[in-house]
Amino acid sequence: MPHVVQLDPKSPQLLHTVSSEVYDQDTRWITAAMANFWDLPRPVRDHIYRLHLVREDKINKAEHDKIATHYSYHRDRRTRAPSICGVSEDADEEAAPIYYSENHFEFKRYSSVWYLPDIAVFLSSTSTSHARLIRTLSVDWPDRYAREAFLEVAKLERLEKLLVGVDEAGMVQSMAKRRHYQHWYQSLGASPQQQLAVQRHPGMTGLLAITGVPHVEFVKTHGYSGEETAGPIAGGYLETEVVPKLMAHIAPKPRKKKGKFRFLDLPPELRNRVYSLLLRMEGPVHPSPKPPSSTGRKEKTGPCSALSILAVNREVHDETVGIFYHYNQFEFYFPTQLHAFLLSLSPQRQSFIRDITLHYHNAKSGGIDLAELTFPMLKQLTGLRRLLVKLETKAWGRSWWHHNNTFGLRDGNPSALPGMKHLFNLRGILDIKVDDTELQSRIDKSKKDDKWPNFPTNNAASSHVKLELILKHFNDALADAQKGKVNTKLLEDDEWHKKKDFPAIDEHEDEDEDEDEDEDEDEDWKP
Repeated sequence: MPHVVQLDPKSPQLLHTVSSEVYDQDTRWITAAMANFWDLPRPVRDHIYRLHLVREDKINKAEHDKIATHYSYHRDRRTRAPSICGVSEDADEEAAPIYYSENHFEFKRYSSVWYLPDIAVFLSSTSTSHARLIRTLSVDWPDRYAREAFLEVAKLERLEKLLVGVDEAGMVQSMAKRRHYQHWYQSLGASPQQQLAVQRHPGMTGLLAITGVPHVEFVKTHGYSGEETAGPIAGGYLETEVVPKLMAHIAPKPRKKKGKFRFLDLPPELRNRVYSLLLRMEGPVHPSPKPPSSTGRKEKTGPCSALSILAVNREVHDETVGIFYHYNQFEFYFPTQLHAFLLSLSPQRQSFIRDITLHYHNAKSGGIDLAELTFPMLKQLTGLRRLLVKLETKAWGRSWWHHNNTFGLRDGNPSALPGMKHLFNLRGILDIKVDDTELQSRIDKSKKDDKWPNFPTNNAASSHVKLELILKHFNDALADAQKGKVNTKLLEDDEWHKKKDFPAIDEHEDEDEDEDEDEDEDEDWKP
């Protein structure tokens, strides 16, 4: 029944009292009749949660901090979540799965906290029950505490998509430097064997703890300003070896079947196939006394060498001993590495080696050039068919660099380097060459100049042209020496590279060498 109120304009108090009474009664009636939020259908409530919590863009730590303003304590640590999750347990149960499961979380390489990566800060401030709801995650390989961060990521049981930002080439180079490879070589691009060094990069053991993620991908990482940079090596170790491990499910080990199987009962062609898969490497092999690249950083002992198969028995030894040394390319970064390697091999194993790349790096000890001790040992490799010696600019031409960054010719004679003249005592090598990577890069740059090859005398490019001719003549002389034709004039004259006409083998001297080649085969040219 409606209220009938006589309003007296001369009595404001009456007006206030009556109107207030009517307002309060109406308000109580409306409040009692209004539907509660929990009376809404569940799809409607979920739609409200999504409008409030789901973002089209990726959510980084800064955006998450704006959304997650509710603090609580979980197992003696302070955690945070979206404020709506703090309304009640029912709200948390319904809203948390939507926020954590339907958003794409992204944490870049450089953290907002100087000593901890953002991914570690995020997971440490998120309750375990909420973290396990995350399905899509992008994370750059952290610079600090990478192992600990990836171990936390491994606990995300419902993770369906993981994108890891990396600079794989930079990771390989950083680990290569730690293993004392020559620093200048790192700009040349890593071989498949060199890429194995990434296994020792900080955080790899933590990353490999992640398993069973349906989609894993290595992508570009982010720089200081947030731009995408670097990325994985196409077809590199991370894409071909690590991704399958992260996506694989750990199945229980099958029970071993009873019975015996003799490997030697296989046909010879199948055994050779097994030996080849085990012992033939893709890319150069870098012999080193250090633990293999696949050894975990905190492991005290590394995996057994593939060459352990030679110790099975005499028959297996005889079948496999030549495969590893004959079919693989060996690369040494210092002559002392080659020296130690050859001392560890029997004459039989030395005879199988066919391909060697040696980076020239001489050092003196007790007044003796170490290169003078190593280069003569190459003659022990009777099966050697390819030899590449790579020169460092600092080793070949210390005086090439002047105040105006030009190459000089004073020390441009490669045969004057310690040990180089011993290369003329080798025979039968089909491909022998001395190369300088730095010089070649400068030659390639000079060839883009319209003046090539006619540069002014004082121009740096003029020195590049001259040095290229010197190196070519030296390599031609090396090739002739493999046939028994030794250019003694080149070896005896340390100033030949400064002359207009380079020394060549005299026709008379060539004929005498051809006639007496068999008699002089065992006689070496003495430097």
